[in-house]
Amino acid sequence: MSLLHRWRAGWTEPDKLAIRTPRHTLTYDDLDGAIRRAVGWLKAHDLGKGDILALQTEKTPAFLVLHLAALSQGVITLPLNDRYTPAEVGFMVEDAGAKRAILVRPAPVSCPTIDAHDLGPQLNRAEAVDIGDGVDLESIGVICYTSGTTGKPKG
Repeated sequence: MSLLHRWRAGWTEPDKLAIRTPRHTLTYDDLDGAIRRAVGWLKAHDLGKGDILALQTEKTPAFLVLHLAALSQGVITLPLNDRYTPAEVGFMVEDAGAKRAILVRPAPVSCPTIDAHDLGPQLNRAEAVDIGDGVDLESIGVICYTSGTTGKPKG
């Protein structure tokens, strides 16, 4: 059972506030629907257990929703600061072996990329699907890189 599956078991009040930002308000029901659409988006982009998704977005609920959906499916996220240079992003995406990258600006990567500014609308249009049984808690969920102060960053 994934971390998301455990959390969802506690979401017993669907109308209760789950996320509030200056521009977004989501109830647990809204969040659940957004995660199910994000799982549909992952599947439509051929991302599954063990695949790496580089995720460089602005700080919005879309990042959290996609990250939670990825965790539930065993997709490994590679979170990237939205202030990294294209060269820094390119190094980390290539070094990690990402299958797909969502980026705030173009970077030198060999995998297919998606403009991060299009992510929210894409997730909103995606087909909501069942998240399934999930993956075990021993599965890798995230790859983080060091700052690289003494050489190249290490994941």
